[in-house]
Amino acid sequence: MSKIHNNDKLKETNNDQTTDLTSNKAKISNNKKTNKEFFKKIRKNWKDNVFCSLFSKHENLVKLCNELVSDIGGIATDDIKNVTITTDFVADFYNDLGFSIQKAGGNILIGLVEAQSVWHANILIRMFYYAFGTLRSYFDKNDLDINENKFINMPEVRLYLVYVGSDKKNPPEILRSNEYYNHSEYADLIFKVHILKEESTETFLGQYIGFCKTFNRYREEFPDDPQKCVRESIDEAYQKGYLRDYISDHKDEVEKMLGKLFDGQRMFDKYVNGREAKVKAQTEEIVNRKKNEEFLIVTINNNLMNKELYCSQFNITDDELKELGYDALQKGLITTDGASTFFELPVDEIENQLKSYVDSK
Repeated sequence: MSKIHNNDKLKETNNDQTTDLTSNKAKISNNKKTNKEFFKKIRKNWKDNVFCSLFSKHENLVKLCNELVSDIGGIATDDIKNVTITTDFVADFYNDLGFSIQKAGGNILIGLVEAQSVWHANILIRMFYYAFGTLRSYFDKNDLDINENKFINMPEVRLYLVYVGSDKKNPPEILRSNEYYNHSEYADLIFKVHILKEESTETFLGQYIGFCKTFNRYREEFPDDPQKCVRESIDEAYQKGYLRDYISDHKDEVEKMLGKLFDGQRMFDKYVNGREAKVKAQTEEIVNRKKNEEFLIVTINNNLMNKELYCSQFNITDDELKELGYDALQKGLITTDGASTFFELPVDEIENQLKSYVDSK
């Protein structure tokens, strides 16, 4: 076999192993089943959190709705219907709130809120999905058939993102789909999400944002001291006037929730770091195998050393060396005669062992 042909085979092998590297990373990073099971395990301890506790109380929800939908004004308890509040406070730290508002004689308004402390690149698509799903549910629940040739008054939908993450991201106050995705001026489907990110003692939502940002800052400052993180967060939030009444009335509850939040973040970080270490280790294994195979091919084709010296030189076991050698032989990267010389075995024995190797794969 010519060296030129060997080189072509070697390039094919390199391309195959480069593909292995890419697929290895994708396989691990997209292991959705593993991620889902991990997050489900954590969520068992997270049925309550500040957001859920805060806005499950109707008087607080009334305050929030009046702040979000200030153009309507005077929203009362009886005006708010179909409240849904769900919690998924681990994977990317979000929880969703849905509500509908209808004042006497007015149109129905549906508000969807998502709270995030980690910016999600696909937030617009997610909010679009929420809106579509909510409208579909609304039509189904009210027995409204869109296939009938009868006018249906579609509710007004407003989308809000409460962002309590890093100020470095600094998203705009209104995120428009045509600008975010750089769509042309001819795009027909355009929607927007209101980004609420300013902390303030003047509004109930501003206090919630300030409370969350205070906790996030102390969580970074004291990553290994949950008690100090929780204590300092609550003390500073109270002194600044962030949810002061809520903290006074529910201090023990808040401490427990923040403690769970801290532990959940630590578990999540540990999981992510472990997953990254696994990716790195498996990638290094593939890279090292690739290098060893390349060195072995050059060694055998040029009769540079025997197997004992090779094992000693490259810190590889005899079994690992045989696997690399027979793999290269199967791919035609080395000759049977070359393998016979290197492994110091008769040609017919090399052929028999190659057959056994292929059959075992």
